[in-house]
Amino acid sequence: MSEPATSDAPGLADPLGLIAAAVPAGVLAGTFAVTLAVIVVTYLREQAPAQLAADPAASPAAWALLGGTALGVLAAALVTWLALAPLRNPYRRAMFATVSAFATVVVMLVTTPVHAFFGRAGLAVLAAVCLAGLALLARRLRRLRTGCL
Repeated sequence: MSEPATSDAPGLADPLGLIAAAVPAGVLAGTFAVTLAVIVVTYLREQAPAQLAADPAASPAAWALLGGTALGVLAAALVTWLALAPLRNPYRRAMFATVSAFATVVVMLVTTPVHAFFGRAGLAVLAAVCLAGLALLARRLRRLRTGCL
């Protein structure tokens, strides 16, 4: 006979709820970071001299966008990894962190139409929505960790 399966998250009443809150929290954190990077890029592009337009790869805006994107992907993975701390299995934590990182790459594409239609103000609203969602999910994660469903 086989032994009964042991829980990956002992003492946690709802491990699936934890995962369902941690992954979107990571995506929102990553999207927030990328949105801030896009706001910085819009300022840098306004300040850039005309001669930099000939070589876009040499502009500070390109490096800010590249760095902000990488930071957003890493932030998504890190937030998800930390939120899933009650899970004992590092493989599962890493896989969900990877899912959050890749999902951030997809969700961050929303910054392009937001900037095109609403400008920097739209990006600021998007950043605020990400922060609000992250705050709600952080509250949910705290409740799940303490057992208050």
